[in-house]
Amino acid sequence: MRYRDIKLGIIMMAFSLFLFIWLIPTKVEIFALGTFAEASLGPRSFPYMVAGVIGAIGMLIAINAYRKAGIYTEAPPLTMHGNIRVLSVIVASVLYLWLITLFGYMVPTFAATIGFMLLFGERRWWLMLTIAAVTAVGLYVIFGKVFHMLMPHGMIDLFYDL
Repeated sequence: MRYRDIKLGIIMMAFSLFLFIWLIPTKVEIFALGTFAEASLGPRSFPYMVAGVIGAIGMLIAINAYRKAGIYTEAPPLTMHGNIRVLSVIVASVLYLWLITLFGYMVPTFAATIGFMLLFGERRWWLMLTIAAVTAVGLYVIFGKVFHMLMPHGMIDLFYDL
């Protein structure tokens, strides 16, 4: 287990470097919107932050595994219920991606948040509705307004004039 975790940490750090050096600079374009400069917040800001977090977590995993030399614990195998839950998350994610192209960002994100919370055992409706609303609107404001990323609108433009 220790060596597997060290390899995982190294792979994560290498992937982070790949994102920083090649993928983000070549695939994420900075549009000339007047106020954007190369160093300001823009479409590349969030991918760079995520790449940095991936690299940092990879480093922590590798260091932690290296420090715990000689301690071997195996993770319990997934049960049939666990396999069904994993498959449900994959199917729900694909469905979310399809619905976002039809209905835009806001409604599918709200519904997906509630769906994932139900899948993982939450049953308090007031909490699910609150978290889903805050998540959908909050992420739209962060990515659409702060990072100036184009969010899919779909057929419903009602929510996008915040």
